[in-house]
Amino acid sequence: MEVKCKIKLAMCSHRMELSMRSWKYKLKELEVSLRHESLLFDLTEENDSFSFVLGDIARKPHLEPVTKMSQLCDRLDKNKYWALRIQGFSRETMFDLYNLLMSLYAPATFRLVLNVFKLSRETLLKYLDKGLSENCSEISIKSGHLSIELLTKLMDRIPLTKILKVTSWIPSDFKHPNAFKYRDIWYWQAQWVTLNDLKSVRNADSVVLEWTSFDCNDMNEFLRYWVDCNEEMMKRLKLRIREENDSSRIVFRDIDRNPHFEHVTKMSQLCDRFEREAEKIVYTEGFSRETMFYLYNLVMPLFAPATIRWVLDVEVLPRETLLRYLDKGLSENCTWIIIERGQLSNERLTELMDRIPLTNRLGVTSRIPADFKHPNAFKYRAIWYRMAQWVTLDDLKSIRNVDSVELHWTSFDCKDMNEFLRYWVDCDEEMMKRLELNMRKEIDQNVLTDELLVLKVEEGNSRHYYLKKRNENTGKIVLGHLEVKEFNWIVFSERNFNEKGNTMTTLNASVRKFLLEQ
Repeated sequence: MEVKCKIKLAMCSHRMELSMRSWKYKLKELEVSLRHESLLFDLTEENDSFSFVLGDIARKPHLEPVTKMSQLCDRLDKNKYWALRIQGFSRETMFDLYNLLMSLYAPATFRLVLNVFKLSRETLLKYLDKGLSENCSEISIKSGHLSIELLTKLMDRIPLTKILKVTSWIPSDFKHPNAFKYRDIWYWQAQWVTLNDLKSVRNADSVVLEWTSFDCNDMNEFLRYWVDCNEEMMKRLKLRIREENDSSRIVFRDIDRNPHFEHVTKMSQLCDRFEREAEKIVYTEGFSRETMFYLYNLVMPLFAPATIRWVLDVEVLPRETLLRYLDKGLSENCTWIIIERGQLSNERLTELMDRIPLTNRLGVTSRIPADFKHPNAFKYRAIWYRMAQWVTLDDLKSIRNVDSVELHWTSFDCKDMNEFLRYWVDCDEEMMKRLELNMRKEIDQNVLTDELLVLKVEEGNSRHYYLKKRNENTGKIVLGHLEVKEFNWIVFSERNFNEKGNTMTTLNASVRKFLLEQ
């Protein structure tokens, strides 16, 4: 019997509910998301998943007290077919409803999700204490920015036997003695993590660090430490390092050595300015900022790079220098313009986008105002915005002939992406070869694929959906591939089988059959 049917049966009859309590149906996983306006349950059995939402909005008077499931019948929102949505309850009643539902199930895994962006400090701590009293196995802290004080209070409360996942922003100077002592550890923003933190890990099942400040030298030191360590550290470590393993750096800087060395016309002049070599980084100092581009022009004739990435640091460069360096990069035919760190004003980002040709690739990791708009924002050859809450559905729909779009922190939910996919199916123009984005809410496959003809394929920790569009006038056949990954990430790509080099022989039989069906 499906999860949804069991809940509806319990709502039909109190006698049935009492009978079901004695059975305690097994669940593979239960996730409870606590927000100000609702309590969201995601229930997963082996081959079935279902969402159950209890909300405090749109229906008055609130129903109190709640002692049995049958009281919920006339509060069911019939329009929400993808989930059972029951509304008209005060926040004080939420945990009475929680206790009713929990009496029916015995979950193998119980995940408690706390939304920092939605919950006040007091409510966050109260909900955490409630989850811990219910013996939840995993605490997931998501969205928003965590202060050192608040994250310290949370870690002080969370037992080391729990699984801890944090996708919120964490300050770069954060430290806590328990940060790497939990059973499983997952930090999305992990630039604050040091090599000593990694070396301190003991008896952990898994450690996942998405965005770190580690390079290959750091990981080499860690691995050498692991070889010599007589204790068990972790069963699994997954992290993203910040630079490629075959890269080297030469750093010219204008500090600590006077007089500055000018005029520079050949590399041999740099010998006595050599400061030190740290692994793959060569430091040479004693140059004024006016001399920097002479040095650049000396190094560039030695190499023929396939890609030139021009990185501009908003946090340290004033406006005039920023624009001057951008113009220099563009004159050198750089491939990527990366604008990083700091806070961009509408005026500053507009100035930059006015200058950057649409043939360039643009990446922005700086903060962008929520009301930012620019006609070129989604017209570059490749686009990457880390802070993308300002991006709208109309922005996505406007994209044409772009290689790739990557959006890290968005305001999109499943309904938005369903609308985008339906737009893509009906669009006769090429939009983008690849779209990767992180959604702000948990992904519900029923909402995501509503009113779409899809082929579903399960593979590892990802779910794959294939869509197609066929233009009857041109005979164009295009396959869309949607991959739903962990942690609310989706990747969408398209292949046009009328283009040279794209052949259906590379597809497996089920996808090929789906694509050719009328």
